Amino acid sequence: MPPALKDGPVLILADGLADAQRSITGPVALLAETGWNDPAVLAWGPPQEVRQHPAAGAARTIDRRGCILLPGLVNAHTHLDLSHMGARPFDPVEGFAGWIGMVRRERAVGGPAVAESVRLGVARLLRGGVAAVGDISGAFRLEPAATLAALGLRGVSYCEFFALGARWRDGIQRAGEALAALRRGLGGQTRVRAGLQPHAPYSVGLDAFRWAVEQSEGDGMPLCTHLAESRAESTLVASGGGELVEALRSFGVWDEGVAAGFGHGATPVAHLAPVLNGARRLAAVHVNHCSDADIETLARAGTRVVYCPRASSYFHHERDFGPHRYRDMMHAGITVALGTDSIINIPPDQADRLSPLDDARLLFQRDGTDARTLLAMATVNGAVALGIDEALFRFPRVAGPIAGVIAVPIPGTSPADPARAVMESRALPEFVLRPAPGPGI
Repeated sequence: MPPALKDGPVLILADGLADAQRSITGPVALLAETGWNDPAVLAWGPPQEVRQHPAAGAARTIDRRGCILLPGLVNAHTHLDLSHMGARPFDPVEGFAGWIGMVRRERAVGGPAVAESVRLGVARLLRGGVAAVGDISGAFRLEPAATLAALGLRGVSYCEFFALGARWRDGIQRAGEALAALRRGLGGQTRVRAGLQPHAPYSVGLDAFRWAVEQSEGDGMPLCTHLAESRAESTLVASGGGELVEALRSFGVWDEGVAAGFGHGATPVAHLAPVLNGARRLAAVHVNHCSDADIETLARAGTRVVYCPRASSYFHHERDFGPHRYRDMMHAGITVALGTDSIINIPPDQADRLSPLDDARLLFQRDGTDARTLLAMATVNGAVALGIDEALFRFPRVAGPIAGVIAVPIPGTSPADPARAVMESRALPEFVLRPAPGPGI
């Protein structure tokens, strides 16, 4: 875990600086004040100019020449309470429903086990340069949010719930009680917010989705859902059949009423459209299956999308749906952020961290996506998806707070395009500035 910095000014020297708006070749210097809730950037630019700042004379120097400075990253979707499970191979014979069954059997249960799994996940986030996270709390517990706050991360702890079939009202009642407990636990601290996650269209009915939207719209609470993720989901929604029917039957929630809600030929996005149109703070995670009409629906509703590239590759979703349409979505005005999903789907050689930088590099290498667009997806777009102030994830033009600063080693010195050099590098990021751990909640 990155060591906490002593209070006072620090002067960071590097070979470049980049964020969603700029890519500046070096040498550069960044002067910051630590000891605040967030570090405060005082000045940045050519070293000879930054050294003229009144605070520079007393500043400790941190030498990161050979590196590019970036704002702390945003991992807009993960499941930290699954971190104890580690990377696992996907079994195509068992399919998506079999994978869900494995997660249900092996997820952490009970406060200490959940807290330890989340701590493992937070360590991986920090190793990946992540300053804020959208975490799905799947156990109706306070420990995930408490651990995030105590270890200095910002973000949203989403209370995940299921509500389908004749007992759907029981599902939203339990979710409401868990959400109230989470809010009481969060109290007055500001780093971690409570959110709500109706799990997916195949596990939460439309009435329950409407209830979740009402909660969100009532007080500005962040909302997210898994949407259009898998072939199994698309088959169920469109035809009312497929592998998820047996899974839902085994969970005791499949009945004639549930069956009647599916099988009308709709895509998952079209199925959820009546809800999307009223959900101004919703982030839809995955959206691997997305037609032109679906893109129009998402854009019209103002829905944000969180794309998890390595998760899509892990499940081979490109075979079912073709290349992900994240660039078409952004062209239509949709905010697209990056998430890692859980540690389970991370390649084993990358499973020591949970970093959207790895996903950005995948898209850079595979698709040739512009480097600064990818930095936006891994920083400010993630902040927008989570309802966090996006200014904390770019370098301020004048003095101001920042959620964190990371340094990424690059080959050579003073690259022509620092953002591109970061994407071409294989090196891990390292925090040079981050908020001090908090007291928890």
